[in-house]
Amino acid sequence: MAPISPDRSVFQTVGLSTIDQITFRGDRTMFWIANRGNADLWVRVDGIDPAVNGDGSHLLPGMTSRTFSDPTGNKDVRLTAGAGTCMYAVELL
Repeated sequence: MAPISPDRSVFQTVGLSTIDQITFRGDRTMFWIANRGNADLWVRVDGIDPAVNGDGSHLLPGMTSRTFSDPTGNKDVRLTAGAGTCMYAVELL
């Protein structure tokens, strides 16, 4: 998927071996990320592409959510699926 730049939130689907990059335009510094599917979702919030089981990547198992602070101030979230495809939601808090 091409990078997107929403103001506040986004709801998408990402596939295995695909990286979704989201760069928010808002002025807040926390992210809420929800895995809306059953496949594992791998996330990074530091401007680096995530990898399945990769160092620095955060795992969100199916149907879970988590908040992250923005360590870089770039408002850059990157996601990939652990298998198949995965639905997700990301919101700038």
